[in-house]
Amino acid sequence: MEKKNTLTRWILKPNKTGTVDIINREVSRYAPLNRILDDVGFYELEFFQINEDKYFYTFESSEKGLNKSVVHVGKRKDGKLSDMVDEDLKNLPEMKELFFGKKAVMMN
Repeated sequence: MEKKNTLTRWILKPNKTGTVDIINREVSRYAPLNRILDDVGFYELEFFQINEDKYFYTFESSEKGLNKSVVHVGKRKDGKLSDMVDEDLKNLPEMKELFFGKKAVMMN
């Protein structure tokens, strides 16, 4: 079986109905982790874990400590990057709370 040169990651965006839109995105397995959100650029990178599943996400620097407008999520498994798959949907409620459920802080 030939190994594909991309990894499936998710772009998560909250929508007006209170749910989260998931966009599957194929990304080069050689792309730097902090360079991709919904466009190529320089972004914040953080790691998180839900139960035994390990992930990372990128987001706009201006949204650090706030609700995110969009995040790009990838998975780490056994010390390597792996595809986001349907099984990861079980962690979507926790991701939704982590990224979009915090009360926003007003900056004066």
